[in-house]
Amino acid sequence: MKGELYIRGYKTRIILGNAMCEQEEPREIIMNISFRWSSGPYACQSDDLKDTICYDSLLKTVKNALDGHIFHLVERFAQYVYDIIHASVGKDVAVRVEVVKPHPPIEGVQEVSFVCSDW
Repeated sequence: MKGELYIRGYKTRIILGNAMCEQEEPREIIMNISFRWSSGPYACQSDDLKDTICYDSLLKTVKNALDGHIFHLVERFAQYVYDIIHASVGKDVAVRVEVVKPHPPIEGVQEVSFVCSDW
């Protein structure tokens, strides 16, 4: 059996954008984070939080790492978050991070997103 865990719609506020108007105040960014195990986390048998990813503590780690950072590009921001998460969960878990930037200052564009992934 394989296993996957999804965190969808995690919202945070950061300064993200290349245009001057985007660097004035933090904006809401949405993240979708996925994890894959080749044989499922042991928590499937143990029913114990220590045998899987505690997404509450993981997201607190991400939020703390983002404090005070400014990003110009969605690609760099996605890579930064991916690196934090990958270091936190270890090498036995594949990670996928999608960063969604709603309402960029480009006429007709509702959102842009970028994905960093092990798959």
